[in-house]
Amino acid sequence: MMNYYKSLVLFVVVFLFFTNNMYSVSAKNQPLSIEELYKKSGFKSDEALIREYEKKYRLKIGTPKKFPFIISDMFGKIDHTDKPPKLELAYINNKIPKDSLRIFIRPVLSKLQLREGDEIYHLKDGTKAIYRSNYGIAYVLEFQKNGVEYFIGIGKSTDKTITVNNLMEIAESIN
Repeated sequence: MMNYYKSLVLFVVVFLFFTNNMYSVSAKNQPLSIEELYKKSGFKSDEALIREYEKKYRLKIGTPKKFPFIISDMFGKIDHTDKPPKLELAYINNKIPKDSLRIFIRPVLSKLQLREGDEIYHLKDGTKAIYRSNYGIAYVLEFQKNGVEYFIGIGKSTDKTITVNNLMEIAESIN
């Protein structure tokens, strides 16, 4: 339970950093690009990171194919502060930094727990998904499939109107 709350706090911090920290500057006193910000924070743009995580934890990880906005780049990193470490994937639109999607992935540790304000949905294949409507700064959907737990979040600062249906479409497109 404690790891879950640590993950939530980390998620909030990461969202705030990347959606509000566009004023970092380089040595030339120029604002850093969104790609430079991600790389400076330990993210890699190489999909080999996903294969590395799959091999280490003997998992088959799916990635989304549908998004509620245009995606220009994907970055990932393995977060070793959680046990077991989780894979964090960030899908961004480098022209509109507010349009970003985060997916936290880890092996299933326990059944999903409902909290106050949560709503239960089901993917087309019957997989239970929980929409966490009381989740502060992000729209969040969490589900477990094939031994993998997925935590999908889109910051509420996006210019798009995001609904639970958008999150369900993302989840449905993960294979």
